[in-house]
Amino acid sequence: MKRLVVGTAGHIDHGKTSLVRALTGIDTDRLKEEKARGITIELGFAYLTLPDGQRLAFVDVPGHERFVRTMIAGATGIDVVLLIIAADEGVMPQTREHLDILKLLGIRHGAVVLTKVDLVDEELLELAIDDAQTFVKGTFLEGAPILPCASSTGQGLPALLELLQRFDRELDPRPVDGPFRLPIDRVFTLRGFGTVVTGTCISGQVAAGALLELLPSGLKARVRGIQVHGEEVGRAMAGQRVAINLQGIDKDRLERGDQLTTAGRLLASSILDVSYEHLPSLDAPLKHRARVRFLTGTTEVTGVAHVLTGVALEPGEAGYLQLRLDAPVVVRGGDRYILRLESPLITLGGGEVLDPSPAKHRRRGRLEAAARLDRLRTGGPEQEVRTWLELAGAEEVAVERLVRRSRQSQEALRALLMEAVTRGEAVALDAEGREFVAAAALSSCREAIQTRLEAFHQAHPLKGGAPRGELRTGLTFASDRVFLRALEELVTEGIAAVDGPFYHLTRFTVTLDATHTALAELLCASLEAAALAPPLLSELRDLTGSSEGQLVDVLNHLTSIGRLKKIKEGHWIDATAIDALQDRLVSHLREHGELTPVAFKDLTGLSRKWAIPLLEYFDKIQLTLRVGDVRRLRGG
Repeated sequence: MKRLVVGTAGHIDHGKTSLVRALTGIDTDRLKEEKARGITIELGFAYLTLPDGQRLAFVDVPGHERFVRTMIAGATGIDVVLLIIAADEGVMPQTREHLDILKLLGIRHGAVVLTKVDLVDEELLELAIDDAQTFVKGTFLEGAPILPCASSTGQGLPALLELLQRFDRELDPRPVDGPFRLPIDRVFTLRGFGTVVTGTCISGQVAAGALLELLPSGLKARVRGIQVHGEEVGRAMAGQRVAINLQGIDKDRLERGDQLTTAGRLLASSILDVSYEHLPSLDAPLKHRARVRFLTGTTEVTGVAHVLTGVALEPGEAGYLQLRLDAPVVVRGGDRYILRLESPLITLGGGEVLDPSPAKHRRRGRLEAAARLDRLRTGGPEQEVRTWLELAGAEEVAVERLVRRSRQSQEALRALLMEAVTRGEAVALDAEGREFVAAAALSSCREAIQTRLEAFHQAHPLKGGAPRGELRTGLTFASDRVFLRALEELVTEGIAAVDGPFYHLTRFTVTLDATHTALAELLCASLEAAALAPPLLSELRDLTGSSEGQLVDVLNHLTSIGRLKKIKEGHWIDATAIDALQDRLVSHLREHGELTPVAFKDLTGLSRKWAIPLLEYFDKIQLTLRVGDVRRLRGG
């Protein structure tokens, strides 16, 4: 089934509601105040069943200047607009503002309907038609049909019905592969059912029983039932007017402007990067840091507009803004919006959300940000993915998170990123294609690791390598995920090697200069002579006159080449001596089965000061197993 939403727009009292009633038989003025005053205040909804069985949803928006906010809510999500102009009055101020808003919201299809033609003669009708043609020139309605109608007599309604059928046949339905999104325009309760919300589904689909998220609050609710055009259905999708009965949430927790979405697929943000067009009909520019009202869907919040190109945008000029709003809103890339002045309530312009979750742009980075936004707006899907990769730098791009910012679906994003991998522009960080990084950023991270390893080897020529944590500390521009991938690639490709917890360049070897060689010989001689009761680090420092850092470097080197063994921090023993002790210990345990600390002291002739560290060393290398106060051979 096609899912077309038709909206009316135009000046107050030009016959929008009457036309919808004549077409559908449904009176969209549902409030007592609307009946009494004869104007539409709230959005009105109706539907029309076409001869081929397809149904069109109608959204009747208010024409009074005080209700432009409601008009914008109604215009968001429509596929076809009927711009209503009364033949007896012609184009009026709200007609102009409504057409401006429709253009800014990206509406592309529609027609002009001249109403009340039964009140004018043929000459005035011709003038009204000429006036309408001139009015829509240069807009998306230029060349669109102009249909004279009279709701009271039915004149022109068959031609309008035929046109709507043509739109229904020719326009593609909205895709349903994105996250479900329903900007809420009404909230109420029904006895026996509970909380009900209504809106126009602008993305995705939802089935009864689904768990949805209410944003920006983050509350969760389950779908108890769904109605489309007053009929119970099992599923609703993009392009339909929907009423959803929610379970697990009170009416008081929801309000107009909230958005129901697929849980975990969207986010609320108070900073947006957007394209912007300042209306040419205005007599003043949009200044940097101007206070504005931001409207999208059923949401309206105030905020500040930061101009990214220059200090102002003149009437008719287009550019890029960063909007810093006073409250979070729920948008995706590609959403359209309107800006109005805080006071008086004048429509300023609007455009497209390009990045719904950017960082704040500093003064020096504004032009660079504008250039990036221009690539996002004009470059197509491939360029969009390149821009997201560039923006992420050496941070991983997770498809599940990126879909919250991008105008692409999750499946399309994954496919585009895999194509970037094929072109050599990106690297997949997992086999499933969930996370990616820009190839250039990963290469930069690899180079930075190599540079740090080279610097480490120059600064510590006696150390076999750098611990991973020390390498990571110096590379703050990369995420942990990207850093580990870069390090892994260096090892896999043989550029670097890992030895226990230490990393080194494969071409690096420890070489001792004359000073270090002399120190190494002195240390080996001293520790060999001391056997199992060696001098500790502080005593070696006094013995050699060397700094502690220099001593530790040489002692670690001697340990790495097997001349010494490190028993614990600050405690090294000649390797030959401890190997001999290990042989004696194994023989004793095989003969006696176990060994107490007292027996070990008797076996070695050592005091407790030396015996206990040695017993703990043999436990640590898993030669022995401590059971209570005795040691046994592991596996023996």
